Amino acid sequence: MLAVAIRDSHSRQQLVESELKFRTLATSSHYAIAMVQPQGFVFFNPAFEEMTGYSSTELKQLDPLELVPEHARDALATTLTERFAGAPLPTHAKAEIVTKGGERRWIDARLSTIDLDVTPTLVGTVVDVTDNKLASEALRESEQKFRTLADNSHAIIVLMQEQGAIYVNPELARITEYSREELLAIKSWALLHPDEVEKVRRYRRQRLDGEGPPQRHETRIRTKAGRTRWIDVSVSAFRLDDRPTTLVTAVDITDRKVVEEELRSSETRLRTLLDHYNTASR
Repeated sequence: MLAVAIRDSHSRQQLVESELKFRTLATSSHYAIAMVQPQGFVFFNPAFEEMTGYSSTELKQLDPLELVPEHARDALATTLTERFAGAPLPTHAKAEIVTKGGERRWIDARLSTIDLDVTPTLVGTVVDVTDNKLASEALRESEQKFRTLADNSHAIIVLMQEQGAIYVNPELARITEYSREELLAIKSWALLHPDEVEKVRRYRRQRLDGEGPPQRHETRIRTKAGRTRWIDVSVSAFRLDDRPTTLVTAVDITDRKVVEEELRSSETRLRTLLDHYNTASR
């Protein structure tokens, strides 16, 4: 019995440490993170508060359905009910939210479900992709408007033609640590992590052959200093000056990847500890 008690105490300590590590990572993340249970929000980080415009106190009392437009609330309520019941739903969603000030923003969310305190919990890591959406719309309306928006966007934006990049915005230069002039001069493959080159080349061949590769995928790039960054990439094709052109928009998701890995590690450690505890208690 003493050995079981010691193991139980050690397991609880490890769980506390694991939770503390996750909260520290999530709180400092630039990406919005929230946890939702049937009764409402049970965790959200400062980035989520900033994105929605609601304070911590307000979010604790807010029905998550109030964050989406009225016409989308019934569908979201059904989705949440099914998710909490254990239904296998998509792990990715793009949706429109309404901030406290009434502003409409587009978000891209990665979703997973865990058991927290024996309660099904939906975990979302969220990126504001409004800039991406506006960039695509602006490109169709006016090249000048596109360049103005792209130059000031927090999303990575690149225009590619057969000979290489014809436009890169400051955000790509900031993340990769190359100047815009350097980025226009080097081959796009030079930015890719070596393990990603073949996959991206395959997607390009499929696109040229009209085979319909994924319009959206995650990949790794290398900075000028050799650091690895994860980006979430969306690709669309059109004609510019009567030439086939590819619009690439992306967001840096490196912080989100770190948080997701910590979540997976925390859940694995929790399951292992519970299994050991249940075995020892028999």
